[in-house]
Amino acid sequence: MTVWVGGEAVITFGVAGDCMVGPRLWRRMHDERLLALGFGPAVTNCENSAPVPWILERREPGFLRHMLREHRFVDFEGCAAWAWLARRYELAKIKGFR
Repeated sequence: MTVWVGGEAVITFGVAGDCMVGPRLWRRMHDERLLALGFGPAVTNCENSAPVPWILERREPGFLRHMLREHRFVDFEGCAAWAWLARRYELAKIKGFR
């Protein structure tokens, strides 16, 4: 998910709830990061994903102009991640998937 303020991408975050999605999404979050200029190297290793569940944040170029509201993004990311994971796995349970 990418959060936009006006016409600027501010933060992109990915959420992985299982190991079928985790490694592939982890690499994608790192690969796409190369498009965002003006930031230092990633602090995580693209080949060594975190154990699931995880949330990975990538700060986009618009972040620098909207930095004063950073704490709101963290709260939003956490709420969105838990809501998405709860919905996804509740639906999987109803449909008989694991």
